[in-house]
Amino acid sequence: MSASQNDESKNLTDTLDEILKLQEELQTRIGSSNHNLETNFENIKDFVSRAHAYIPILKQISKDMIEICERTQALKKRTRLLESAE
Repeated sequence: MSASQNDESKNLTDTLDEILKLQEELQTRIGSSNHNLETNFENIKDFVSRAHAYIPILKQISKDMIEICERTQALKKRTRLLESAE
């Protein structure tokens, strides 16, 4: 093999080594990104699941608040009637 062929072969080997190194870095980055996406997706699923569990509770609280307001208004009206009867 001539000197120029050796140089070309070395350059080609160096280039291929660099490409392999870049591919490994990309695989690591993509793997890390995929892991982060999976973790975030699991967190979102957990949040949505917990939110669904609270919906019936919030609906009941809303009904209770309406009932309390209605009872308060009725008591205020009754108090006014009692005060005016005196």
